[in-house]
Amino acid sequence: MKPIGYLAPLYSYPTEGAATPAFANLISLKQTYPSIPMVAVVNAYNGAGVSTDPNLASAIAAMRAVGITVIGYIYVCQCDTAAARNLIGADMVVGVNDYNRGLEQAIDAWHTNYQIDGLFFDNAIVGPGYPPVDDSGSPAPGWSGHTILQYFQAAAAYARSYGYKYLMGNVGGGGVYPEMIGLWDSMLFEGCSNCGSSSLWTPAQLSSWGTAMGGTAANFSMLEYNVTPVPGTAYLSSIQGYVGFVSFSDTWSLQPSTSYQDALLANLNQL
Repeated sequence: MKPIGYLAPLYSYPTEGAATPAFANLISLKQTYPSIPMVAVVNAYNGAGVSTDPNLASAIAAMRAVGITVIGYIYVCQCDTAAARNLIGADMVVGVNDYNRGLEQAIDAWHTNYQIDGLFFDNAIVGPGYPPVDDSGSPAPGWSGHTILQYFQAAAAYARSYGYKYLMGNVGGGGVYPEMIGLWDSMLFEGCSNCGSSSLWTPAQLSSWGTAMGGTAANFSMLEYNVTPVPGTAYLSSIQGYVGFVSFSDTWSLQPSTSYQDALLANLNQL
């Protein structure tokens, strides 16, 4: 069985380039555990920013140099089709988070400003709720005569035209339908553990949301925050057949403490 990889959301600006603690620790962990696949989502500006930033560029280069797959963040928001981002051209609703760019222009900006390996489409769920309703056939925002599924298919094809090798879409909690399998390289289930009565997702839940719809573990990933203690090897082994990458944090943000991240990677290395 393939090893479970580690997904690292780096939602902060690297003030010291590759020496910034969150980035430096991830680089060190990759050097310590070279056999664990790692994907880092870089998100300093909710997009690629205005131009190439030297601190971010150096951090990206250092991560790629040790074998970390680096993907750029793009905010999409399909949670409300009335406010979803345009595919092409200026977008004053959601695009305001990334200098009013349409989705394709946001992809262009990443390609122009940085050397990365792929893209992360955040909030790319197919309908509202948990799990969301399948409205993949609903009209695409700002693209008359097309569906939301076609919208994402076009966005993924456009990204791959730049040669990007890894695309991930955040589909919330279980927002997966058979027609979406293969749309991205991985679909991310995101949620909060220990929120109310919630706990870590079970293998049965992950299967019903993902592999039961088709595809393999490689097609799916999971992210949960506010998770304590660090998930152990027994739990990680139990979900190994359902997800290709995992991300856990002991905080209310997506960035874990250093000691927590170190312990998690040590556990992943035992699988």
